[in-house]
Amino acid sequence: MNRAVSYTADLYYYMKRLYGAQYRLLNLSAPVKEIMENALKTDEPLSSTIEKLNKLLENSNRVKSDKKDEYFYMFSKWTSKNDALLFYLALLLLEKKDELRKRVEDELQELNEELTGLHPLSLKYDNLTVKDIYILRVVVGYKTEKYLLTEKNKKNRLGNLLKWAGKNNIVVAHAFFPIIYESLNQSITSMSGGGYEKRIADILSKIPGITDLERLTHEDIGSVEHDFIFKFEGKKFGVSAKRTLRERYKQYVNLVDKSDSDVFITITFGADLTQKKAETIRKLGVFIFVAPEVYAQDKWVRKTGGIYPADQLNKKTLQEIIRFRQA
Repeated sequence: MNRAVSYTADLYYYMKRLYGAQYRLLNLSAPVKEIMENALKTDEPLSSTIEKLNKLLENSNRVKSDKKDEYFYMFSKWTSKNDALLFYLALLLLEKKDELRKRVEDELQELNEELTGLHPLSLKYDNLTVKDIYILRVVVGYKTEKYLLTEKNKKNRLGNLLKWAGKNNIVVAHAFFPIIYESLNQSITSMSGGGYEKRIADILSKIPGITDLERLTHEDIGSVEHDFIFKFEGKKFGVSAKRTLRERYKQYVNLVDKSDSDVFITITFGADLTQKKAETIRKLGVFIFVAPEVYAQDKWVRKTGGIYPADQLNKKTLQEIIRFRQA
């Protein structure tokens, strides 16, 4: 393997070991840094540095015994001071992780502001959140490279190590990027409100009068699934939630015939909802919720009884559906 690639991989490996919750060596960052600084200033033998690190671990109760063994093994594999330098660089970079993460989050906050005021089941909201994962990758990559360039120009230990890494063709950004990305991945999911079904679940859970709300993973009846069931004013509702209908709508007959639900609802964006599909679904007694944009732009949708915009998925509409069904 190319030496630069091998060193970059080692840097990432060290950061994962230092950062991992099970390893907790970051809790000992101060004494570790003291050992590493002394090694660099005195030019002591590598074996002496390893001995000091091992002794620090042996006397510490902050790292589990089995993880200590992994560190002992890792240090034993060091063959040159470059290994120790990579380890120290990993430690110093991780101390900057939260600072860089904050900068990325500030940038991503602009996306969050774009979502403000949009209904979670609207097409515009979904289009923005679908891009979240790609926006996150681009922003993290850009911010990581910019941040490292700034740190590299500083006259301190981290700056010196970054210069050393550059001279050895070690691509620090490639090792640091996944660490930052992994730490942010969960937060962007929370920011965007999760997936389509998660957003539907959040809306249903806030409607007064709904009880026994259950999100189902597999309750196949024919080839159509109930994604949610709940009770409302004495009626059992079965809900199918799909971004697109495709040909699944033809199978609603199986669902209606075999399910014990009193009321059937399908929630979809409606981008592929045609008048023919809508008539087929409605003849089976299934009520339809579509994205507000689709409801507003198609006149025939608004004129078809039993079709509602998703921003009207509320207590009043559910009561209207019960009356509609009983009429």
